[in-house]
Amino acid sequence: MTVTTGFRWLIARKGNFAEQCHFFMNTFLYTLYSAASFTGGVGLWGGSMAMRARDFNDLKVAQRWGRTVVDDSSLSQLVKDNHKKSVLVTTCITHSDDVIEHVGSAVRWFERQMMYLKAYQRPLWMIAIALISTGFMLEAWLPFAVALSGFSWHRFCALGGGAILVLIVGKYLGDILYLGLGPMNRRRLFFVLQPFCFFLFLYSCLKTAFTNTVLWAGVRYKLDSAGNVTKITRPEARP
Repeated sequence: MTVTTGFRWLIARKGNFAEQCHFFMNTFLYTLYSAASFTGGVGLWGGSMAMRARDFNDLKVAQRWGRTVVDDSSLSQLVKDNHKKSVLVTTCITHSDDVIEHVGSAVRWFERQMMYLKAYQRPLWMIAIALISTGFMLEAWLPFAVALSGFSWHRFCALGGGAILVLIVGKYLGDILYLGLGPMNRRRLFFVLQPFCFFLFLYSCLKTAFTNTVLWAGVRYKLDSAGNVTKITRPEARP
């Protein structure tokens, strides 16, 4: 094993819409990274990573980081390209209340995470977009399936309603498992807001399909197809 990693479990203290969005986004990434770690041996979180100095030097991590915009996703790419493995250590999952309190900021945060995946772990990025897009489209089609079916169960299923119900029920049953992973304030609101979070997910993901620029703390990093930084634009200093 070359790299070990932990992750964070956010706690939405206030439990308002913005905090719930950030919590939901972080939970989705936790699920995605866990699956990537246990199936493909990749998936790192920069807030909690560890590797031997020998591996760090052999893989030339410092040189790679000198050309990239983020540490964890670029290291995941480097580990995979060198046929090494990483593992998520579940006992290192850290509880944190560092939640984002504005919806716009949460959307920009998730967009940045998706840009990292696009730049350094494109297959994972494509899977994330496919999952989010499929889930959103099915949920959006549900009221039309009900209206067009004339409340006929057979016609409803023929219009795809059965598949939609399987998705929704399966997803909510899966979300119930989150209750055993860590504390969650305002649980009912978490489940109610999930359809709206899918829309924010989709919006953030689709934006990443049309840009190669990462915006972080007001600084714009333009990336090439290999994830190398080609241009840095800093905000103009105010007089």
